[in-house]
Amino acid sequence: MDRFFESVCLEIRERGLFSPRQRILIAASGGVDSMVLVECLSRILPARRCAFALAHFNHRLRGQAGDADERLVRRTARRLGVAFFRGDGDVRALAQSRGVSIEMAAREMRQSFLSRVAKAEGFRCVAAAHHADDQAELFLMRACRGAGGEGLAGMGYSDPFPGARGLRIARPLLGRGKSEIRAWATEQGIEFREDASNERLDCRRNHIRHEILPRLRKEWGEGVADAIRRSMDIVGGDARFVEAQARVWIDGDSNADWSELDLAVQRHATRCQLADLGVEATFDLVESLRVSPGKPIAVSKSGKNRSGIVIRDDQGRVGWWTPPSVSAWPDVFLEVDLSGESGRVSLGKKELRWETRLKCPLGWPSRRSAGVEVFDGSQVGARVVLRRWRPGDRYRPLGLGGTAKLQDLFINTKVPRADRETRWVACLASGDIFWVEGLRPGEDVKVTLQTRRWLVWSMVDTSGRTVSPADQ
Repeated sequence: MDRFFESVCLEIRERGLFSPRQRILIAASGGVDSMVLVECLSRILPARRCAFALAHFNHRLRGQAGDADERLVRRTARRLGVAFFRGDGDVRALAQSRGVSIEMAAREMRQSFLSRVAKAEGFRCVAAAHHADDQAELFLMRACRGAGGEGLAGMGYSDPFPGARGLRIARPLLGRGKSEIRAWATEQGIEFREDASNERLDCRRNHIRHEILPRLRKEWGEGVADAIRRSMDIVGGDARFVEAQARVWIDGDSNADWSELDLAVQRHATRCQLADLGVEATFDLVESLRVSPGKPIAVSKSGKNRSGIVIRDDQGRVGWWTPPSVSAWPDVFLEVDLSGESGRVSLGKKELRWETRLKCPLGWPSRRSAGVEVFDGSQVGARVVLRRWRPGDRYRPLGLGGTAKLQDLFINTKVPRADRETRWVACLASGDIFWVEGLRPGEDVKVTLQTRRWLVWSMVDTSGRTVSPADQ
């Protein structure tokens, strides 16, 4: 008996991954995992009268090696007599333009390609070759980022496909380890390609894969990945229960007041409401909303998530916030979440815009003349406060040996008294001012040779004319 193949068949059957006569799009990179998945499904799906096709995305990162991957998948589709769909994209250019990692840009382009093909060709399910070791790696990565229960639960055997309504992603190999998959590929004589980039340790996932997990196996035994998966199942089950309780409260089917809810339910209720708004629910954002009713918080755009200003009322309801009038702005202390990729906040007749980049912005520092400031994002941090200038404020602009009274700086730069009341300042978590509208940027957050995360920041009026920084 072929134990590996039988276990995959059992997983598909018991978890109901594929319905009879369903159309399945198999994502195939050409690597050992995806080619084993193709081989398994090519034997299983015809008996269920399921039509399937292969889809391959060329990331244009590996030159001729990447082209050879594509040829292998195309050749396999021809041998099986099924349709082949291919796509490609300049992942490196997208990563640079968006200021994100190569891995993030590649995942976004690949998912977009698969969802487009599925929609155009009538596929309701995408089959992917994620396996048990991927789960363990994901758990460790998310644990290091401080993820909650729903994040630590990891991938499911069947989940909604990201950003594609009505499309699902199935993972038949999720219960099988990498060593099992590779051994079966060798036993069956399955042709596959090796991706040399998977060996590079400058990628965090590869560092976990090749250094951290092997060390854990050496210290704790080969069953460490299974132990991690059990923890993921337990944590995921608990998280789903708490989320269900939170949904009962959100839907108004609970008589409990916000203050009576358990801490875990409060957090999940806040997180669920943010998700309903299309906002990325980071831990800091959830906690700020949970403990501080009535405090407006500007949130960043990340991927397909929205940006804007959110607020929680005394009853625990989270929604978008707009000041009742421009006159309300002087009293506002606006917390700004910079953890995402970009964001913008409407401030009466002005708009603050920002974005974070992992590459030095093209054309900087000449872009200052166009009204764009660039800071060291790591020095600024993930959360800042935006407020109006107040008498007594002190500030250290670029090039100044120490702090000075902001009022004196306004006088020295000939800022009219009436204009000072409308100037915005941005403060670090420590309370120190790092930016003043119309003045030079802060000395303590300037870009240096050691900068690895750039924060691009500008203030424009509603007509599009840049109003900060001043040309001085």
